[in-house]
Amino acid sequence: MPRIEQTALSNLIHNEEYTRKVLPFIKEEYFADRLEGLLFSEIYKFVEKYNSLPTKEALSIEINSNKNVLRYIVLLISIIIYQQKNLYLLK
Repeated sequence: MPRIEQTALSNLIHNEEYTRKVLPFIKEEYFADRLEGLLFSEIYKFVEKYNSLPTKEALSIEINSNKNVLRYIVLLISIIIYQQKNLYLLK
């Protein structure tokens, strides 16, 4: 069973109604896992900048372009991004 943080990330990527309602109230520090917190931060920045949900590909590009994130962390976050689709499909 997915943790609440994983469910939240999956919905932030795939469910626009959910994202519009909860994004103003969620903070990066709510995610105990550092990688999930970084992913949330990228989702938040993307929605703020483009006013739309990010695709998995767009998130990967944003994370890869972040010079403050080490390469192995980028790879780990990419794995989490691609797992999110599977979580959303399980619902």
